[in-house]
Amino acid sequence: PVAVTAFDEKLIQDRDITSVEKIAAIAPNFNVGRASNGSGAQLTMRGISTGSNEYRTDSQVAIYVDEQPMTTNSQQVGVRAIDMLRIESLPGPQGTIFGSSSQTGTLRYITNKPDFAGLSGAIDVGAGTTKGGSESHDLSGHINIPLIDDVLSLRAVAYSSHEGGYV
Repeated sequence: PVAVTAFDEKLIQDRDITSVEKIAAIAPNFNVGRASNGSGAQLTMRGISTGSNEYRTDSQVAIYVDEQPMTTNSQQVGVRAIDMLRIESLPGPQGTIFGSSSQTGTLRYITNKPDFAGLSGAIDVGAGTTKGGSESHDLSGHINIPLIDDVLSLRAVAYSSHEGGYV
């Protein structure tokens, strides 16, 4: 059997999965580390990853948003999981159908598509403080607007986030 873990929209919202670290906390065979210089995520599937100092080589784990590859050399971009239909973790050889940089697996973010059913949207707001540090805030939302019946619909997603510093 093929090992694919898929998180649906309800689970993503219930568990507040907004980062690759939160996916790694619940996905089997998937871990996230930070490079020694603190930049970018180092993804590991099935115990294999690109070394944190190998900036000239392709990553061993691919990231896709819909059908668009987001993979970079050795380090990975942090995709903000807002308005997602599902997130799929494909550790192992089944991820190789996505080609280069998928040797040990693939992480796919599948976004919600524009909907002709009607006007809809949502806003999420969060705020926090750290003792001895500055304030943090998080604002995200999406809106779906049908423009022409069964022909054209618009879906827009936006977010703003600030993590307060501390010593």
